[in-house]
Amino acid sequence: SAFGFIWAVVEKSEAELMKLAKDLHDTLEDKIFINRELEKNNRFLDTLLDTIPIPVYHKDYKGVYLGLNEAFCKAVGRERETIKGRTVADIWHDSTVSWSEKTDQLVYETGRLQKHEGSVLYCDGLHHEVLESKNPLIDAEGRIIGIVGSITDITERKIHESKIRYLAHHDNLTGLHNRHYFYDQLSKAISKGKRSGSKVVLMFIDLDGFKEINDTYGHIAGDATLKSIGSRLQAITRDYDTVCRVGGDEFAFLLEEFVDREAAVSIAGKILKELSKPIPFKDYECSVSGSIGIAIFPQNTVSAEQLVTLADQAMYKAKSLGKDQFYFSEASPVEMSDGNKR
Repeated sequence: SAFGFIWAVVEKSEAELMKLAKDLHDTLEDKIFINRELEKNNRFLDTLLDTIPIPVYHKDYKGVYLGLNEAFCKAVGRERETIKGRTVADIWHDSTVSWSEKTDQLVYETGRLQKHEGSVLYCDGLHHEVLESKNPLIDAEGRIIGIVGSITDITERKIHESKIRYLAHHDNLTGLHNRHYFYDQLSKAISKGKRSGSKVVLMFIDLDGFKEINDTYGHIAGDATLKSIGSRLQAITRDYDTVCRVGGDEFAFLLEEFVDREAAVSIAGKILKELSKPIPFKDYECSVSGSIGIAIFPQNTVSAEQLVTLADQAMYKAKSLGKDQFYFSEASPVEMSDGNKR
């Protein structure tokens, strides 16, 4: 009958509605489960990131911070929620913003890892040397949608490297430039002199009486003497001159802005005066003098190697004449050239 037909349709619709309701309920349950799992995974990732001791962050294509770890918060001195939603310009000092934005652009242009070393002002008020690494964050369709980065503090490494560079060119005891640096500068000075026609004066200084100090008071007194001499020589060195410790008690002066012989005489006189001053050590006074040999480019020779030889010979000549004095090399470029030929 018509009623039976209608009732059958109603029963069928009711069953479909019940099934739809059940499906909606299952979908809602699934959604709730998925959301809970996502929330759990996010908490896990946040906890995992917070165990990483260096600052780590994630920002979108516009440079807005979306995620970061506790180390990042400590570096900038802010709470996590005050950083999220902000950009580099909002968080870091102006000097950091420029190179950070440049490396961001390189990531987007190349789609590859980018690294940059720079100086960053941390919340402790100090500039830290850092290495920042940035990787592109790519979605399922291959589009770059942001950047994941990390910041490694390399301040200690930089300090160590700086110390190594310093020790490579400086004498550890006196703080003066060392033998390696001396020969490097001498070579450059001679090359410059050949190009410009300028003169270069080399003075070799050997301390008289230094062995007696070591023998009488010991090596500690000897070291104290060398330190004092180094400070005195450095104090009378012009900005464009170089003073080095080239051996045990031997020093070298390299004068690149030499005007005339009288200027060399004046400087040598100052050196002898400083060397003759007593050096206090505990309850004693240590005394030394100096013998100085002087050779001039190009007056004596045009060779850096020969200039060293002539200054050394002149220094021993000063010693033989009674010490505590200076002596100019009397060689000429012609004589040195003839000597090489022989």
